[in-house]
Amino acid sequence: MLPTQSPYGLRLAEVLPTCLSAIGVGQHPQRFGTASIAVVIVVDGLGFANLKRRSGYGRFLWGSRHERIETVAPSTTGAALTTLTTGTLPGQHGLIGYRIREPKSDRLVTTLSEWDGIDPVREWQRSATAFEAAAQAGVASAVIGRQKHAATGLTAAILTGAEYVPADSLAERFSAAESVVQRGQHKLVYVYVDELDREAHASGWESDAWAQKLELLDGEVRRFVAGLPGSVGVVLTADHGIIDVPQSQHLLYDEDPSLMEGIAEVGGEPRFRYLYLDASGDADAVAATWQAAFGQKVLAVTRDAAVASGLFGEVTEDVLPRMGDVIVVAQNEVALYSAGESDRVSRGMVGQHGGLSKQELGVPLIRFGAFA
Repeated sequence: MLPTQSPYGLRLAEVLPTCLSAIGVGQHPQRFGTASIAVVIVVDGLGFANLKRRSGYGRFLWGSRHERIETVAPSTTGAALTTLTTGTLPGQHGLIGYRIREPKSDRLVTTLSEWDGIDPVREWQRSATAFEAAAQAGVASAVIGRQKHAATGLTAAILTGAEYVPADSLAERFSAAESVVQRGQHKLVYVYVDELDREAHASGWESDAWAQKLELLDGEVRRFVAGLPGSVGVVLTADHGIIDVPQSQHLLYDEDPSLMEGIAEVGGEPRFRYLYLDASGDADAVAATWQAAFGQKVLAVTRDAAVASGLFGEVTEDVLPRMGDVIVVAQNEVALYSAGESDRVSRGMVGQHGGLSKQELGVPLIRFGAFA
């Protein structure tokens, strides 16, 4: 069954508004206290359960003031980072999955990279950013990330209002953050770390390689925090957790032609699929067919049922057509793939996310300095 509780992601959505209030911008409750500068470290793919299980490689992080919060549904980077930087849930900001329909062109696009032809970007991503709110209050922000991310569509959509400071290696990003804080001109500083997510997809979060990346991050955060003035507040969080799925657990949905009847396109991602129906498709019937075919390995529901449950928060009318008519959520440690050439490369991915398991949804919220 779908959850009937509050929407996922509410605590994640509060992180940047809380940081803004800590530096005197806005009226959000000051749950972190006050600070001269607020630093937000976003670690892509560092789930709470992942950190807990590998805490021997993240001793400083795990030993600091931490708690578990939950990310958005689906638990995927585009949706979660947009919630984090705008303070709104996917049903409002519109980046409601990994691969979703762009209604103007009636094509499926990947929210992380396929932004060509989307104009204006800020109609596709519908919410103002925390950095724009800071700028309106006369407060400067800085975003520190890889050079290759500086001019992407997603950066334009979710980081507008901040100065982008490029730095490629992990050490260079934290060195850049230290320099920005020392200069004192930017009161909100956002640092993006993607090494753990990349390694999880390639090798899995239970691999030695992933643990080594965590150990490097732990050391960089420890050194960074140790060098900060006591008035600077730092919070570290993530966009989603990771679950490893072996290829033996891949469900190849199009091997049975009957499962594709009434379906025009399949979007989303392997653990949270959107099924876009053609004129002959009936959402209730398709959902029932997929549920019967895969049993307890998936949860198949109509878009209407998912929206009514509050899974995405309030969903606006112009966001609805971006979603599939049927949503299929992977349960346990499985992933839904095409048997065809389109998914040949992605089937080599070990670490996965997007689903609604506790491991994918749970992310850490760790506080340092003035926020500890």
